[in-house]
Amino acid sequence: MNAQIVAVPQEVPEEKAQSTGDSALDLEIKLRWINEKVPLKEGNIMGSQAGAGSGDFHQYRMARRREEFRWARIEKEDQERKEREAFEERKRQRESECADKTNKNRSKRQKKKEKQKATQRAAKSIRPPESSVNPSSVQAPKHDAEDPSCCLAQHDLD
Repeated sequence: MNAQIVAVPQEVPEEKAQSTGDSALDLEIKLRWINEKVPLKEGNIMGSQAGAGSGDFHQYRMARRREEFRWARIEKEDQERKEREAFEERKRQRESECADKTNKNRSKRQKKKEKQKATQRAAKSIRPPESSVNPSSVQAPKHDAEDPSCCLAQHDLD
């Protein structure tokens, strides 16, 4: 006796027949319908010694091989998904660390730049302001010979 479970849609449910226009809702309805109708594992697989004739053994072997391949594929996809998620997590962590380091260095550069500007401002405030008067246009006072207080150095030489 060959007993295999085959997923054959018998009827389209009323929910699935009417499209709501919302693709997310339609997909969820379809997924629920598929999960109800399609079995995850074949439950009634005959054994190799279950009173079967010599030809049934080959059918059993092929059914078993199909099931093993299906489970191997499911496990492989699950492993790949886990590896992909782990990689994405490591990538996010590296990007976060890199961004933190960049921000730290940026703040250091900004502080250094502000410090240089502050020292330049302080140096400018210490220097005497440059006169807007041209030194060549300024004339020295004339020497008055009768007034000894006008130029003491000149009288000391006499």
